[in-house]
This record gives sequence, structure tokens and C-alpha cells, in this order.
Amino acid sequence: MLRYLGHHVVLVDSPFSFNASTSDLLIIPGVGHFSAVSDFINRTLWSECIQNFAALDKAILGICLGAQLLCKGSDEGGGEGLGFFDTRVESLLDNCLIDRRPRVGWYDVDPPIASANKPLFKSGRFYFIHSFAIRKSEDMDEVLHCDDLGDSFVTGFRRRNIIGVQFHPEKSHKFGLSFFRDLIDEI
Repeated sequence: MLRYLGHHVVLVDSPFSFNASTSDLLIIPGVGHFSAVSDFINRTLWSECIQNFAALDKAILGICLGAQLLCKGSDEGGGEGLGFFDTRVESLLDNCLIDRRPRVGWYDVDPPIASANKPLFKSGRFYFIHSFAIRKSEDMDEVLHCDDLGDSFVTGFRRRNIIGVQFHPEKSHKFGLSFFRDLIDEI
């Protein structure tokens, strides 16, 4: 989608080939199991690379599992997250009125809680596929929520330059395109 919007995109497969000085945005994608990916990013020095990029005050976007990795940890196995947010990721089945996992499909998200800044998140219909989610948002500046049959969780969050989305903007058609436009305009 970023290429479609006319931006230069570089796919990086190693922390040693990542050039922070020429990058404005680092996207942490999200597919997999929290503890396996957590182990991988710590073992391969990605964790240090991501922390150093954040220290430069450049934008980091975590998508789905990538967003969960921005937190301290997860109920999905062991392992430590990057710790940008002081919260844990919890199973959707813990408080859910429905007995299905993973949660898959396009869902409406609520308008964001008021923010002092121009909000990055807007309400819309986004694509989700996940079994775990963030429920607590105390140390987040901007928060977007979703309610599904009485089960509320955080779908978008940020603090300064660190941004996470539980949904997949790249699969969310016009709402995802709008999200990426707004994100690029801001950075």
C-alpha cells in the first residue's frame, strides 16, 4: 500500500542491513506466535535495532502481532516484548461472550478517545485476524477501541512515535489506505 501511495519501501530481512539514518518509518509486521517471534527478535538483535530506532524519535508501526510485541509480554507463551507499553496481551477467550478463536473478519471500530493532538486513528471498518489482544491502555496517548459482543479491546494505540494496530491496514481497503496516508502525512 505504501508503494501504491508513491513511497519508497525497503524490505529488510536483517538488523545488520537496516539503515536507520535513511528511514522514516519502521513497520513490524504481524504473523506468528508471540513467544516464537519474541525469541527471534531478541536472539537476532532486532530488539536492539528497534529500540535504537525508537531512541532516534522516528516512527515505529506494529501491525497485529507487531503491535503486541510493543508491549511487555503476552499470555501467548513466554517471552518478553519490546516494553514500549506497560501492558500485557491477553487471550480473547478470557472475557469473550463468544467461543471462537481466532477472531477473523472486518469489524467496525469506535471513534478514538479525544486527543490533544490531531488524531491518527479514525473510526472505520478494518480487517482482523487474531486470538490475543490488548485490553489495558493507561500509558497510551491515543487509543482506538473495538467492541465485539461485549468484549472490548484496544485496536489502535500510540505514544509519541510508537504506534500499534491490532487490525491489518494493508488488508482493510479504503480504511487502511486512509490510515497509511494519515500516518505518512504525520511523519
